[in-house]
Amino acid sequence: RSLTFDGALSGSSQALAFQKTKIVQMLKDAINGYSCTIFAYGQTGSGKTFSMTGPDSFEYSEQALPPHEEGSHGLIPRALAALFQLLEGDTYAAPVIVRASYLEIYNEQLNDLLNPESSNLQLRWQAKCGCFVQNLLQVECEGVED
Repeated sequence: RSLTFDGALSGSSQALAFQKTKIVQMLKDAINGYSCTIFAYGQTGSGKTFSMTGPDSFEYSEQALPPHEEGSHGLIPRALAALFQLLEGDTYAAPVIVRASYLEIYNEQLNDLLNPESSNLQLRWQAKCGCFVQNLLQVECEGVED
């Protein structure tokens, strides 16, 4: 069986990783109704969490997150900053609501990282909404700080 992928990152800077993954285009696609996923895969200790989030000690705010500039911010905070910049710069026919969830797959278990008491969640499918993770917490976000 052959597998395909869009890209692989190695030892690059966080800003370069953001550009290489073409997240801004994915965000535009998501705003237009397409489902998009950024998925980090690799062996333990290879830097997946750092690439996605950056250092644990950062305080995230819109002013601190220029998506294309150097710094240690990971893909998630850069993508959130870029998303809200895109939403600010345009008007839409319908109101735009941003909802976020934060899911980890570890040892074949689905864990909700926004609700740590919720672990080993179940992947489900319904004709009305397709695939989803049952009981995964979603929060509405009005800005990067949320």
